[in-house]
Amino acid sequence: MKAVFKRYLFSLWASPLVLASSLLFVIYVSLSFFIGSRFFLGSGTADLHRFFSAFPSASALLVPAAVSAVSRTEGESSFPVSSCGLLLAKMLAVLAACLFCSALTAFVPLCVSFFGDVEIAQAVLGYAGIVCCFACTVPLVVLLFSCIRSRAASFAVSMALLAAASAAHRIPLYLNLPGFLHSALRTVSPAWRLDSFSKGILHSRDLLFFMLTGAFFFMLAVFAEEKKRGREGSYFAKIRILSAAAFLILALMNEAAGFKADFTASRKFSVSAYSRNVLQQAEDPVLISYYISPQLKKLYPQTDDVYSFLQAYADASKTVFLSCLNPEKEQAAQELMKTGVRGQPMQDASSSRPVTVYSAVKIDYLGQSEVIPFVLDTSLLEFNLTRKIQSLIQERKDAVQIVCAGSLDLEHGYSYVQPYLEAMGFLTIQSCLPSERETQLRPFTDFPGIPLILFGSDALAREDCDAVVQFVMDGGKAFLASQPYSVSLRDSWSVSRNSSNDFFERMLFTFGIYLKQTLTCDPSGLALAMAGSGGTAGADTEYLTYVLWPKLAPQPYAPNGLSMFWPCAFSIDSEVAAMEQIKTEPLLFTSSRSWQMGKTDGQFLTNPFAVPAVPEPEAEQGSFAVCAAAAKEGSEVPGMIFFADQYAFSTEMISYSSGSSLDIRSLDFLCSSLLLLNGENGLIVLKNKSARTDSLYKLDGTGFQKAARKTLLISAGIPAFVILSFGFAFRVRRRRFNR
Repeated sequence: MKAVFKRYLFSLWASPLVLASSLLFVIYVSLSFFIGSRFFLGSGTADLHRFFSAFPSASALLVPAAVSAVSRTEGESSFPVSSCGLLLAKMLAVLAACLFCSALTAFVPLCVSFFGDVEIAQAVLGYAGIVCCFACTVPLVVLLFSCIRSRAASFAVSMALLAAASAAHRIPLYLNLPGFLHSALRTVSPAWRLDSFSKGILHSRDLLFFMLTGAFFFMLAVFAEEKKRGREGSYFAKIRILSAAAFLILALMNEAAGFKADFTASRKFSVSAYSRNVLQQAEDPVLISYYISPQLKKLYPQTDDVYSFLQAYADASKTVFLSCLNPEKEQAAQELMKTGVRGQPMQDASSSRPVTVYSAVKIDYLGQSEVIPFVLDTSLLEFNLTRKIQSLIQERKDAVQIVCAGSLDLEHGYSYVQPYLEAMGFLTIQSCLPSERETQLRPFTDFPGIPLILFGSDALAREDCDAVVQFVMDGGKAFLASQPYSVSLRDSWSVSRNSSNDFFERMLFTFGIYLKQTLTCDPSGLALAMAGSGGTAGADTEYLTYVLWPKLAPQPYAPNGLSMFWPCAFSIDSEVAAMEQIKTEPLLFTSSRSWQMGKTDGQFLTNPFAVPAVPEPEAEQGSFAVCAAAAKEGSEVPGMIFFADQYAFSTEMISYSSGSSLDIRSLDFLCSSLLLLNGENGLIVLKNKSARTDSLYKLDGTGFQKAARKTLLISAGIPAFVILSFGFAFRVRRRRFNR
């Protein structure tokens, strides 16, 4: 059989059709990821999910072309091997060619690693899924070529069938189909089966499906070959019937049961030990109801991941019970509205009118309820579940008070803060400064047990700063966000400073924090779009990096990174802090390429066209602390967190820096800081468990553009050269062999 296998390999790589389809396969897979996902245009990530999803559709041409090259090879009938050995050699040769082409696409993950962090488990299991997918589709195409006499017809039917199978799971997005047909289409779609592999999950159901289906098609191909050789009889008919029955039984058993293993670095698809410990505290049943609209399941198939995780969550404890309900059949829409859950309007391609859909989770415990109003994925599902169940069990809800001591108010200036914190499970209270007692609000000192969020420092009086220090020293918790100056957001971005800022700066001395009298610059700043003379964005729009808006790279306390606006870096004097029995440690840093910019003629340059893009020779350079936590000596839980920027949380700057989706990374850090102040480190781990670690943070600016051009050349050019060289070498050896 070895000689037959080699002969098939020669036939494969000597075929111009195989070479052309191999080139198209590699180029399509590479460019569909880099170009189709807009990798270089701001929306790219290091997540390889979309990369692997292109393989099934790309193989619709490659596999039929490869099988066509080895079908009905000259002298094939005289090969001294059995039908089983002949077909096995043929399938292994085609499989080897397909896996060789797939291996050449490894340049894509390699290039992506230059821009961001690639999940190793996702890459390894993704390629393992590709192997399984080819091991299933190759026998199918060989079977079709064995059953259909015309090679052209076999090629066309095989290509159409593979293309339809790879897109079968998307059909319900455009057609209103019955539920059983919807499930059947997803079952036969290799792209749907490949999905779990590309996420870093090994599911026995998908693995056995590929193995069983591949074995079944191989068996049918052997039967077809035996029939062509005249070995047809009642014996073979009985074997075919028994084999088909056995396959059907095994397939049904496989779909009904199975296990899955989560190999992702953060185990983001598994229930954590922290959640299990919380569930063990429940002495009475915890009822979880998942309300999911059938239309939404068709539009967003990832809601299946939500239900799968809820099942795993319920299996983690004997006191948790899960039910999945259809809001339409159960007539639960009104009941959900009583709990504050409202349906979301969504456009369905199969209907001209928008439909109202639900994907809500309701948790009941001892007559009390908590809800997750709308959930489409599992990114924060475990955090929300565990936090709300913990709140029900302990019969408490974390509260936080907010004080605005700058030019921006909470309602308009920080309009995103309150809704976000409430969505994350906090009860928000607006309070005021002690020097503002004449207002309708109560001073923050009246709530010593509730953590304080202080934005800005322009309105701080001496007594307010003394009250903040005393508040923290008495055991209170505070998150302070401000620069020692204010920036005029609505006109020239000019920087001003008053005596209140001086009080604020002196207050930080107590915690050993010494603010620099400079502005922090970083070459990885956000890009500003400067419209041309017409006043609107167009061909004459100029984009320039604004170094005074540095982007922080992913760090332990900010796994997604975040953007800052005119931040003020600082140094920490541990000896001064120790005098107050305080230990202060930095939490966030700028990049090692950042620098400090001083005043020019008594003023800070903030004009984007006037700010130097590179540091002056005498400028202080390096990585600078821009956030710190202060805790009493002997305590692991900080009592104060200082963030050297009040504008990162402002409505105007969040809106300005956001692209197609709202950039709430600063609010995410605020939430983590409050949990850190409350000593809930376990919840921080849960919240960051599915944090995006796939951002493209390693390169920026001109370096990013240069790397983009090299990436396209490497990922498509090198594989093309290898394939052509490989084909040329085989063609030369084939000619020598024929001579």
